[in-house]
Amino acid sequence: MKTILKTIACSLLIAGTVNAQSITDKANITTIKEYELNNEEIVTIKTISKERRDLSFKVEDAGKLNQSLVDAPVYVEKIIMIDHDNDTSYDKEVLITYQKDVEDSLNYTATPEGVYITSSDSTPLFVTEEGTYQVDSQDVEDITIVVEDLNKTK
Repeated sequence: MKTILKTIACSLLIAGTVNAQSITDKANITTIKEYELNNEEIVTIKTISKERRDLSFKVEDAGKLNQSLVDAPVYVEKIIMIDHDNDTSYDKEVLITYQKDVEDSLNYTATPEGVYITSSDSTPLFVTEEGTYQVDSQDVEDITIVVEDLNKTK
């Protein structure tokens, strides 16, 4: 019986150690804004921003008490939900994914039809149709945009 309990305790410790090796730093922010267009139509835009960074320690610090972190990129995922007919459901969903270091060069504006994207070195891009888009330019790289029409019957 003691052997079984010791085996279970050791298994739990080993499992906890293995799980502790993959550390992820996450942040979630949700904002909801309403805009009035032409003094008549109200557009509601809900933005859910998720940031993720995988944390790992420097190999040369292994076994030390205070270990340094390896610089890792921060990945951003923004879900933009657009409602322009004032009902209970959103009409369009736009998913934008990119690395945080390009955020200063990326400008976007949500509209009732989709998303208007600009960067300092490229021509503006107005994304309205369903599909997956890839944006690459001098200032911004590897930005993925997925547009889905939520009113479409499936």
